[in-house]
This record gives sequence, structure tokens and C-alpha cells, in this order.
Amino acid sequence: SFVFDYEPGEEMNFVVTVYDQTSKGGENLKKHKEMGHAKFDTEHVLRSPGNLRSASLGGGTLYVTVEPYDRTAGILFLELRGIDLPNVERTLLTSIDKSDPFVELSARKLHPNGIIWDVVYRSSRIDNDLNPWWKRDSVCVSALCQGDLNRPVRITVYDYNRGGNHKFMGCVETSLNGILAAAAQGKRFKLENKYKKGEIEVVKAVMSGSEANTPLSTRSEAPLLSGGAETDTSKPLLSDPTLRRILLSSPPCQFDEVLSSLRIVCSGRRHETAVLLDERFIASVRNEWDGKFTDTTPAPNTECEEARVAIRSKLDIQVISNFAEGTTSDVTFHPHPDPNKCNLKASIVGRKIDRGNWLASTWREEWDIVVTLLASGEFGPTVEIKGNISLRSHSFEKGNIHLHYDKADEEFVPAKLAKIAIHILNRGELLARGLEEEMNIAGALKRLRRPLPVTQMKMDWVGVKRAYQ
Repeated sequence: SFVFDYEPGEEMNFVVTVYDQTSKGGENLKKHKEMGHAKFDTEHVLRSPGNLRSASLGGGTLYVTVEPYDRTAGILFLELRGIDLPNVERTLLTSIDKSDPFVELSARKLHPNGIIWDVVYRSSRIDNDLNPWWKRDSVCVSALCQGDLNRPVRITVYDYNRGGNHKFMGCVETSLNGILAAAAQGKRFKLENKYKKGEIEVVKAVMSGSEANTPLSTRSEAPLLSGGAETDTSKPLLSDPTLRRILLSSPPCQFDEVLSSLRIVCSGRRHETAVLLDERFIASVRNEWDGKFTDTTPAPNTECEEARVAIRSKLDIQVISNFAEGTTSDVTFHPHPDPNKCNLKASIVGRKIDRGNWLASTWREEWDIVVTLLASGEFGPTVEIKGNISLRSHSFEKGNIHLHYDKADEEFVPAKLAKIAIHILNRGELLARGLEEEMNIAGALKRLRRPLPVTQMKMDWVGVKRAYQ
């Protein structure tokens, strides 16, 4: 991530160039091999859904996100320490060597392929040390959580590898508030990993700036519209019914997203819009909007939320360890008709574009998890899961053929809550094998062996199947 000044409404382009690093190139970019570059228009990116644009780059795809940068969010001064980390470098041949850990802080963001963790900060590595004490460093709060102290943040520890294939040592999901609380209370974070070992201690965490702990929606200084627009407080604040109507029509939980889009659309009306979108006007509309547009989905209770976070954290670990790079996972809450039960939905999504084989595929697993809450406030000994797998494959070598396959786990199968992530992977593997058998035995590919309408050529389904496998 990087920061630059932008005046809304003005044309500003930037070029992103990707290089293949050579060992002798050093800081001179001309000595590295260019893999491709792409040009982006800042305003076009801001107007795109999710503030996201893509461009083709040397056979692949480059994604760019532009987000408003809040200079008042402050800086986080952070000092972390690892305790009894797992030694992932040890092998039969190198039993003496220890891991060379470094730590990353990542922000949770929305991506076309699903939820991703965008690395915001990476520490230096400490060689041969399973109890590293990383030096104090600074992290931009706006880049980490956009000023929202409760926004999910992930702390991940890796074993450094010169070739770039760093080994995963463990991670923990928290928030900036969680980090600050851990530093104040002397608590440690237990790392999630297959070794069930290792902790992270927040030695020190301090935020700079007097407004650092104040939510953006309650700050009274500086107009919401960037660019230094002047405000005239003599004008009536509620004089534009259009802006008010748009804000009141915001879908549930998307008031801030609609407000952000309004700032961009109205950027040409600097003098007037700075008044209409000032803090008093927004606070007035927000209060009215909260009364009329509320999310009808009931919020999960504390126990359900604890189960959801625990399952998602462990599922993320399993997906990182067992699935191809780029596969994403998430666990969300859904209401259950029985008040003594909560329904969670886990999903695993993977996408692959194989241009060499003219193939684009999407793999999606969805699992319903029903957790029973006992009168004591604890969870039942087992949970019930039911799921399905869907494969969507599009082959376009000599035609335009879509192949759809679905395989469902029809009945709820009991499993222990602590083992639910591994249980989902095992059930998913069984479904995948059944899906593959149907493809082979039922002759689905054979039934589509026919001359294509344009070329009159038969599709090489053997090659398509091999590419899929």
C-alpha cells in the first residue's frame, strides 16, 4: 500500500509495474526483469464497485484498490514478542536449526475471489530464535483498519525462506482494540496452527493522535469532503432533499458505503456539498436512518459469536495448509427457528483460470453448521453439519461449453465442535470423490461429445477432464 494526494474530480493516472526480482539487481529497477505494467485512472477506480479495478498483465490479472486515507486516524506504535513458537524448520537432516520468524499484520478486505487478508505490515526476521523479540515499529492505522478499531486484523508468523516460500507458523485473528487491550492487560494471543503451540505477546501498543480512539462518525473537525473545500455555515444544512433521500435509502448496514459514494459523485459541487455533507447533517440523517432501516437479521448472541470466530479461525488454518493458494473461506451467522440453536454457514471457494488449457473453473463448498446451546450457557457435545459442493467449469477452446456438477451431503452428520474444521475437510473430500465418480461413470462428458456448431469439430473432452483434474 502507498499514499498519494488526490483532488476529487481531477484526472490522475498512475502506473503499476511488476518486476521479477534478480539476485544482483539491488535497488536499480532497470536490472530486474519487467513482467508487465498497467495504467489506472484514480477516479475510475473510486467509482467502481468496491473501489476495485483489474487489468490483464502478462497472462495474469492485476487488481488495484483505492480507498480514502484518513490522516487523523493516527499511527500505531507496536512491539511484539513470540513465545515458544513451533520449529517448522526442523527436519531429519537439520535437527539443530531453528526457524527464522517474522510477523505480518493483515487487514481483512473484500476481493473478487472472496475475503482476502491484505498484508499491511511485515517485520524484519530474527534468525534461529523460537522466542523472538521484534523491534518496535509503526503501523498506519488507516491502512490497517480505516480507523475502525473493531475491524478484524490478523497477526501471522512465518519462518523466513530465501526462496520466498515462507513456512506458516501460526496466526491469530483479533482487532486493533484487541491488540490495545492485550498490551494494557498483559494478555497473550495463542497462535492457531497444527502444532497447537506458540503465543504472541503485545509488549507495547500505543496510538498517536488525539483523535485516534474516536470513531470517524463522531469527529467534528474537518469537512467530510476532501480537497480543502470551504464551508459556509450561514447556509441551511438540510437544504438538499436529494442527498437526504439517497442516504435514507441506504440498504441495511451500508450507510457509510453510500456516504462514501456521495462524496465522490458530489465532488464537483465543492462549496455547497461541503456544507450539505458536514458532520451535523450526517449525524441528523444517520439517526433517522437508524430508526427506519435496521437489519432484520438478529444479531448472534455471545456464545454463537464465539463459536463462529473459533470455527472460522480454525477453518482458515486448514484451508491455508491444505488448499491451493487463492482459496478463501468464511463463516457467517444465520438465524435458526429454534432459539436454543444457532445456524452458522461455512464456505470454501476456489477459482482457477488456466489459459493454457482454455479453462475457467470455480469450486465452492457450503456447509450448514447447527450448534445447540445448553441451559448452562455452554455448547452441546456435538454439532450437526450438512453441505454441498458445486463445480462450475467453462471451456472455450473450440466452442463455449459450460459444465455444472453438484454433490450434496443430504443428512446432518454429527461432529465435535473442536474438530469441525477438520470434519468439514474430510466430508468435503468424500463429496469430491463421489462427484468425480459421477463424472467418470455416468459418462457426463461422453454425452456432450458432439460436433460443435461453428467448427464442426468434436471437443477433446479427455483433454478438458485432464485439465480439470
